[in-house]
Amino acid sequence: MKKNKTQFSVRLDEEKVKHLMTLLNLDSNTDLFTAALLALEEKVDGVIHGMSEFQNRLTSNIQYLEALDLNTEGIDKHQNELLDFYYTCLRSFEVLELYREKFTSDKLDNEQQ
Repeated sequence: MKKNKTQFSVRLDEEKVKHLMTLLNLDSNTDLFTAALLALEEKVDGVIHGMSEFQNRLTSNIQYLEALDLNTEGIDKHQNELLDFYYTCLRSFEVLELYREKFTSDKLDNEQQ
């Protein structure tokens, strides 16, 4: 029984790809999909790290304002929006992982055929 294969159609600028691969220290044997996933992972990691730092500062500021007995309702709303975005990024990262596993599996299947 033949498995259905997911097809990816991507138009890439060769110079941008070379630049990306240089930035990620990848050799020319690295396939482009893996290179793109690595770049996305790096970007997502940076976003998550930045948001974590911002979350910590925001929490600290909220605690300070609460200690001064000031209204933090507006800040709480922004904190909740930030957390929603943070978890969306985490879910996106999990989806990227699933795509990479599927791509790697499909690639191995193709090589074995």
